[in-house]
Formats: sequence, structure tokens, C-alpha cells
Amino acid sequence: MKIHVAPKQAYVFVDGEADCDGSQAIALEPGRHTVEVRNYGYVPRPRTWKITSGKKTELSVTLQASGDKVAGPFGDIELKGHPRAAVFLNGSTPPYFVGHVDEFDNNWIWHQWLLVKPGSYQVTVTQNGQTVWVGTGKSERRPAGDCGSESQRRD
Repeated sequence: MKIHVAPKQAYVFVDGEADCDGSQAIALEPGRHTVEVRNYGYVPRPRTWKITSGKKTELSVTLQASGDKVAGPFGDIELKGHPRAAVFLNGSTPPYFVGHVDEFDNNWIWHQWLLVKPGSYQVTVTQNGQTVWVGTGKSERRPAGDCGSESQRRD
């Protein structure tokens, strides 16, 4: 199956497991599969598809933005690891997906963190359907106007 997603950083789940981010070809066995596209701040799009052996299947999914601006205070969690690994907060199924590691890694060019309310969170990171890390991410309140503080690093 070839899937095209928008926005480009949306994540694709197949049969409830995080599979890949962005537009890609996905190898699926023949039969019925639930394909769900998610991105934080967008309405998820689950669909059931029947894959037939030898038949080319293409799917295009454009997510619709949802929700309002969220009021602070905020803290942050920084993650390190494989850039395409999926990140979940306080659960490990598609509804708990918040993005992929590359969006929260604060590399030297882009300063990126997972912004959350101050507190502790169970963070689960998966790659290719396998859990690669589970732990607690702690976020402390940022001073007003501070977008550059680092509260917890996950290597």
C-alpha cells in the first residue's frame, strides 16, 4: 500500500501499531487492515482497507486541524533517539500519540521540545511496532516568556 498524508509529519498506524511517519509505501499482508493517520492537533482518520495480493493500493489522507489554543503554564520534555520513532504520553495506543522523536529532539539548528503542562508523564517510544523505551518524563513550569529552558532530557 502506498499512503500519502498531509500534514507531512502525520504518523500512520496499521492495526493499532505505529508504523511510519509521512507518505511512504507500507508492506501489508493480504486481508483487512485498519489504517489510521494521526497528528497532534488534528482529527484522526481511521479507515479499514482490504488488501488484495498483487493489486496496487493507494490511499491519500488529509487531516483536518482541531482544537483551540491551549493556555499555559507550560513545561517541556526533550527526547533523543531514532528521529522517526513514535512518542506516546500516558498510554501506548493511537489516542496517546503526540508525535515522533524528531519533533522533540532540540537539535542544534531547531529548538524543539514536547510542550506539556508541568508534571510527570509516562513516556513510551516505539519503532517498527516495538517498544524501545518507557520511562517518566518530568516537566517543570517555564518562566513566563521562556522558550529556551530544558527540563528533562531522554537519551
